[in-house]
Amino acid sequence: MKIDSGSKPGQAFVTTPAGTKCEILEDKSLRIPIVFDHVHYFPDESRMREMEDFYTKMFGAKPVKGESDTLGMPGGKLMFAKSTTPAAGTAGRSLDHIGFNMMNADVLKAFAATSQKRGAKFDRPYESSSMGMIRLLDGFGTIVEITKAQGGYFDTKLLDSTFYEVNEAGKRQGESPARTQ
Repeated sequence: MKIDSGSKPGQAFVTTPAGTKCEILEDKSLRIPIVFDHVHYFPDESRMREMEDFYTKMFGAKPVKGESDTLGMPGGKLMFAKSTTPAAGTAGRSLDHIGFNMMNADVLKAFAATSQKRGAKFDRPYESSSMGMIRLLDGFGTIVEITKAQGGYFDTKLLDSTFYEVNEAGKRQGESPARTQ
């Protein structure tokens, strides 16, 4: 693992043995130990605007005032910087995907349906399961995983009943599996 100082106080970069570079920013005002801030994308210049448009269309991301080529969404930012050498896709690499969380199963199901109408391509389409997850392909090499109530691991009040009552096969606790004939 390699650690480099950043150009400003409270900033450092950690590069994993697999080559994933993570930016660490100190924020002394946080009330919890660690929080997500942003993801950097390094597309070639010809695709940068197209990437920004995708995240705006699919996720409702909006430009951040005073930060060029930066989009904001609930929970974090997406930052875009032109690159002469486009980054490789995430699938099968040390940083396999990025992820977002929906509040519950109903919201996730509605988001999946809306995304499909908007032309989203799925690596994993919506299905009712205990994890409640979909995986979108952004068309630029990144898999975007969207889950339901994963924050519930830390606050059980955020879990909807389908999270813990339904197994991976979509069966409720105590329900017999379907018989094959």
